Amino acid sequence: MHAQSHVTISADGMPIHYTVRGNGAIALVFVHGWCCDQRYWDQQVEHFAPHYTVVSLDVAGHGASGRDRTQWTGAAFGQDIVAVVEQLRLEQVMLIGHSMGGRWIVEATRTYVRSMFVPTSDPTLMEQVAVAMSAAPPHIGIRMIEEAWGSNRQLREGLQEVTAPKIAINNASCVTTNMEAAQRHGIEVVLTSGVGHFGVMEEPQIFNRLLDEAVQKCVHARARQ
Repeated sequence: MHAQSHVTISADGMPIHYTVRGNGAIALVFVHGWCCDQRYWDQQVEHFAPHYTVVSLDVAGHGASGRDRTQWTGAAFGQDIVAVVEQLRLEQVMLIGHSMGGRWIVEATRTYVRSMFVPTSDPTLMEQVAVAMSAAPPHIGIRMIEEAWGSNRQLREGLQEVTAPKIAINNASCVTTNMEAAQRHGIEVVLTSGVGHFGVMEEPQIFNRLLDEAVQKCVHARARQ
């Protein structure tokens, strides 16, 4: 299926590169995590494109998007996503974020990356991800982490404001989600096993099945409204 590459401009003038495949009525917008890029979603894009409009993007400072931003905040990354959605005039949208991308849709050196995997993870994949993430410009990666550590209050407020269904697919082996806190904010947590932080790449078939189920739950919930 042919992929179309586009560029839009975020609120602060940053060019944001994104790719569109498929033409379904419902759009799935995939947002990568810290120091990653839209290619990390390749297995999901291929799986879902026959049935949905599938959008993957590089937020500022990542992939092919602009890197001259002065404030590397969650709010700024949220504007990158909004800019893409608005340019495409998407009406039925589901936002799907990996890792810190989940924080961005609400409002890392080699050692750090390796800790995100489990002992049984594919060492080739682990090294590939570690090298790619370590190549991110330090001033961008560090500022993003600093901002994320200091924005938990804004994240909690954002979760309270989001009334749409919220589902987190997390790995049980190194789960960081506080189950009680997740339930308090209306988040349904689906646990996987045998994979690390990059389950979307380690076991794409399992992740795609769980994401399929999550998307259908959201579709049915919307139909009941």
